[in-house]
Amino acid sequence: MRNLKSWRMLFAATVLFVATSPSSAQGDVELPDGDWAHIATGTVFPASIGEFKRTRIYEYDDTGRDASVGFQFQSDAGNLSVTTYVYPRKDGVDCQAEFANVTTNIFEYKGAVITEIGAPSAPWSNSNTSAHYARFAIPEDGLREGMQAVQSDAYLYCPANTAWLVKYRATWFGSAEAFPSILPLLTGINWGEILD
Repeated sequence: MRNLKSWRMLFAATVLFVATSPSSAQGDVELPDGDWAHIATGTVFPASIGEFKRTRIYEYDDTGRDASVGFQFQSDAGNLSVTTYVYPRKDGVDCQAEFANVTTNIFEYKGAVITEIGAPSAPWSNSNTSAHYARFAIPEDGLREGMQAVQSDAYLYCPANTAWLVKYRATWFGSAEAFPSILPLLTGINWGEILD
């Protein structure tokens, strides 16, 4: 009887340890009430930035170095879903090639076309480093059957002198003319050591 009780206590202690230990596997991160920091870069993502509300945090690898944070913006004009990404540069892949990968994924949607393209400066940095940007129009049923037409932005910033990349994808469910500015969101995130 004593052995059974000891085993139960050991099992309960093990379950408690596993439940309270930080997860090392990839997947969703429980949303905190306040800020969440990407530990490797010190980038801080608040729970809300103006009208943008944080909706999801996801880590793509066991170390948490490759992560994304989702935000939502809603107004009478429509709904904007933004996913920001912070991840390490891949050896041998330059910024242009990385952005080509991003746009290739969007072109997989039926009828997707680029309506705007450019190489703007990063809005949160004083650097001259350019970013890559494209806006896409995806027609009705393009995302999936029964889905309304959307506008979708792809943005990639490859700051000099760091091992990190910043990307966002923004999808707007509303008229093209009413697409909200992403600038308040980008400037409201504290990008830590990513800034050069």
